[in-house]
Amino acid sequence: MRHATRLSALLTGLGLLSGPSLASAQPLDLLNLRSEYLPPTPLEGERPSGAAPWSDAHDVQVSTYSAAFKLPVPLGEHTVLAPGLGYRLDKLSFSHESPLQRELSLQTFEASLTLIHLVSSDWMLLVQAAPAVAGDSFSVESRALRMQGLGLASYQFSDELILGGGAAAMFEFGSLLPLPLLYTRWEPTDSITFDLFLPLQAEATLALGDRFEVGLRADVDGYSYAISDSSIRDAWPCQAEADDPATPEDERQAQRDDCVDHIAYSVATAGASFGVRLVDTAWLTLYVGHTFHRRFEQMNADNGRVAGGMQTLPDTFFGRVGLTWRLPDGGDEDSRAQRQSAAPSQKETP
Repeated sequence: MRHATRLSALLTGLGLLSGPSLASAQPLDLLNLRSEYLPPTPLEGERPSGAAPWSDAHDVQVSTYSAAFKLPVPLGEHTVLAPGLGYRLDKLSFSHESPLQRELSLQTFEASLTLIHLVSSDWMLLVQAAPAVAGDSFSVESRALRMQGLGLASYQFSDELILGGGAAAMFEFGSLLPLPLLYTRWEPTDSITFDLFLPLQAEATLALGDRFEVGLRADVDGYSYAISDSSIRDAWPCQAEADDPATPEDERQAQRDDCVDHIAYSVATAGASFGVRLVDTAWLTLYVGHTFHRRFEQMNADNGRVAGGMQTLPDTFFGRVGLTWRLPDGGDEDSRAQRQSAAPSQKETP
C-alpha cells in the first residue's frame, strides 16, 4: 500500500501551510482555531519619539487569536488544490503610570492557494502563494499588502521516513526573508513521530492510544504590520508640528526616517504539547512553555529601524490552546497511513 501511504503523506504536506502564518506543520486541517496568552513583561530600551502607545509604557501583555479554513479540492488522483482563508489578531496591551491602558491591535487577513502534486509514488511537489493585508486597521492600503509563499519537494524513502527541501519568502521572523527549508518526518514506531520543518518548527510526539498525545516542540511565529494609527501617522515625527521648546527636537520639520511605517513582531517558543481527540476528527490541543526570543521593532517606510525603535521584550512563560477539525482519512486501507492522517495536530494555526 505504498501509494496509499504516499497519498496520506501528501495530505500531511498540505498541512504544512495553514494561514495566516506559513509555519504550520500538521495533517490537513479544515478548520483551526487558536488562542495564545503571554503575561505582562517590562518594556525595556530606548523609545522612539512621538505619541505611540508604547512611547511611555512600562510593560506590555500580548494575546494572539487566529482562525484558518481550508477547502481541499481534488484535481485528479495525484493532485490536490486547496484554497484557504485566515485571520489573525495580535493584541498588545501597554500599561502606564496612570490607570489608562492603551492597546495596539495588529491584524492579518490572508487568502492562500496551495497546490500539491504526486510526481510519482515517491516524489511530491508542494507550492503555495499567500497574499495578505496586515496592519493596525481594517483599511486596505498598498503598504499593508503582503505576499509570501514557498516551494517544497519531498521524497519518501520508506513508510517511516520522508525527507524534503525547498525555499520560501515569509514573515515568520517579523520581516520578509528568503529562507531555505528542510522538512523531515520520521516514524520509528507506530506511536513516536518526529517532525522537522526547519528553520521554523521542530516537534517530537508520543501517541497514547488513538485519543491522546504528548510531545516536545519549538517554533517561530511572527509577521509585519503596517501602522495607520492617526496618533502616530498624523503627529511628529511623521508630520510637522509647532515646535515644543521643552524638547531638544525641532518639531517644525518632519523626520521621515523616524516615522513609524510598520511593526516587525516575532516570537520563538519551546515547551510541551498535549492533545486529546474530542469527537471524530476534532482535537483539542495545549502548548505550554517559555519564549526564547521576542522581537518588537518599529520600522520606517524604507524598512530601516527608527531611532529608539527596538524594544526589548523579556522572555516569559506562555500558553496556547487550539481546536482543530481535521480532514477524515477517507478510508485509507493502509493502517499506518490511517494513523498518520488521524494523528493529533502538531501545530495549531499560527
